[in-house]
Amino acid sequence: MRRLLLLALLLPAAALAQAVPPRLVVSIPGACTTPLRLGAQQVPCAETGAVYAVLEDGRAFVAIPFGPRSAVNFVGTRDRHPSADTYALTLDYLRIVTDGTPRELRVAGECQARLGRNGAWIDLGCAARTADGALYAVRFRPRA
Repeated sequence: MRRLLLLALLLPAAALAQAVPPRLVVSIPGACTTPLRLGAQQVPCAETGAVYAVLEDGRAFVAIPFGPRSAVNFVGTRDRHPSADTYALTLDYLRIVTDGTPRELRVAGECQARLGRNGAWIDLGCAARTADGALYAVRFRPRA
């Protein structure tokens, strides 16, 4: 039940507007290797891991929790595979939820993940900038 409540908190507005559940939801245990940069602020990530989800409309997001009822969603639509072991998601907005209160920002950026031969996530990094140049970024190391 707690995982469902966390997922509901993390879902971008695009997902909440859809009548059907996400097409794919992957819980990724692990920890951030850098503080989560939210513009001028840096915060430690929560120890709960990350979530990757693909919605029915094709949008995808990487969610990184940073406290109770707080998370950042790196959201995009276009993905690509630059190499057999690399997945990249082009980002167009962020959804930041702080103590249950969401706000959305238009951004340009990318999340990149390295995958093992067995499909396991090895490394994950996201970086995006707003039009005024504010950086939102994180590096995440999945647990094997």
